[in-house]
Formats: sequence, C-alpha cells, structure tokens
Amino acid sequence: MLSAPASIQFGSHQLRGAGPTDKELRELTIPVSYYRVPDSLKDDSGFVLNMAQAYRKFAQDIQEGTSLTPTFADAVKLHQLLDAVEKSAQNGERQYF
Repeated sequence: MLSAPASIQFGSHQLRGAGPTDKELRELTIPVSYYRVPDSLKDDSGFVLNMAQAYRKFAQDIQEGTSLTPTFADAVKLHQLLDAVEKSAQNGERQYF
C-alpha cells in the first residue's frame, strides 16, 4: 500500500506491505539502488526528490540514447485514455481509441 499525506505526487510517501507469513502490513524501505539522485536529496520527502529523479532519468536518456522517461506521445495516449474513461462514465458504453 502506498500512501501520502496529500497528493501522491508531492507528499512524503509511505510504502507498506506484507510477506506470505506476515499478519500485518509493515513499512517497506526503498532500496538505495532505486535512487538516481545525489545522496543529499535521498531524504527529501517531496517535490524536490521527484523532480530530481525525473530530470536525472531524462538526462540519462539523452546521454545513453534510451527512452525510459515518458514522452509527449505517452502523454497524448494517457489523455486519450482519460477522455475515453470520462466518455464511458457519461454514456455507459465501452470506448475505443
């Protein structure tokens, strides 16, 4: 379970989970290898860390010729999906795009 005190994009996140033998959820730590920012930002709990991670991945894409960060085309596809969900909710019919 991922929770944040405000918006999931900007707040400090808490990740909780359970293994097969656990009876309750417990806080899970994010592995250090998942961070792509300077050590000084790893404890930041909000917008700065998220933006630093995004910019670092974007820079890595440019340097290595990869495309691991979302593109404008991804954003268009997402908005088409959101529009289809909204239309479906309004008229009760399946939407295709």
